[in-house]
Amino acid sequence: MTDYKKEYITEQFRKSFNKKYENYCISRIYHLLMRDDIQLITQQIFYRADGKHGMADAYFPQINVWVEIDEGHHEKQKEDDEKRTQQIINTKIKRLEEVISLTTLDRPERIQIYEQSLEQINARIDEIVALINHKIKEQEKNGTFIPWENVYISPDYFIKKGEIKFSDNAQFRTSQMVSELFNKGYKPGSQKAWFNTCIVNTYVWCPKLSLSDGDFDHIDYINKISYDGNVITEYGKKENNAFVLDAINNPLGAEVRYVFPYYRCSDGRNAYKFRGVFKLDIEQTQNNNIRTWVKISDKADLSQFF
Repeated sequence: MTDYKKEYITEQFRKSFNKKYENYCISRIYHLLMRDDIQLITQQIFYRADGKHGMADAYFPQINVWVEIDEGHHEKQKEDDEKRTQQIINTKIKRLEEVISLTTLDRPERIQIYEQSLEQINARIDEIVALINHKIKEQEKNGTFIPWENVYISPDYFIKKGEIKFSDNAQFRTSQMVSELFNKGYKPGSQKAWFNTCIVNTYVWCPKLSLSDGDFDHIDYINKISYDGNVITEYGKKENNAFVLDAINNPLGAEVRYVFPYYRCSDGRNAYKFRGVFKLDIEQTQNNNIRTWVKISDKADLSQFF
């Protein structure tokens, strides 16, 4: 785990190597925290309210703190910087890196560089470090803080806990590990994109999400998630009409799915992440002629499967 963290954190700093002020501020924040159980993500992409993508200079997902470094470029340099940012975003999207919703982010903590002395910049950094430490202590006090090393948690942890929540941000390397959460017992190495549970008309779904045109051309279905993460649409490339009718004519009613989409996560690894419990919206499915799944819960009760 130590070697993994070493490679991960140095890779995060490397991304801002050519932006000296950004690199200085982010590395100073991290080193002043003096703890290796807090995750730092640099260049985290997110959906803006207008549907376009943005990129946070630094993001601490466990405590939801977003830091922006405002260098105050002149107009030409600002245009070049925006082009560079867009190129990075386009590359990340094409690699299917996770895009978080703007609603996940609070207002950013800004560090102004222009017209500020080193002492003023450092004082602002100290304020942000104090804020981060305060948020960590609050979570530790109420028992909700999940140390960074627990991102790749064994299914046993959640089985004993009896539940898994969206806010846990847990990642599972294989769908076989996901199946263990539901007491299915598939053999290690087996990959399941979809399987039933012991509850009638309730399933576990591990879709690959299409974030841009051309993704997963070899797969028969196009699965897309909304900006806020509350709606997933599922389109069948072959005979979609029959695909839709099969769902809305289900004699058991609207189907329910525990959804674990396949993402490229911030550490560069691919993983299945729990995004919530979704239910087929029959009316929207019928009106739009595309299977439409709407989130009904951010929490899955695992105790019912054991």
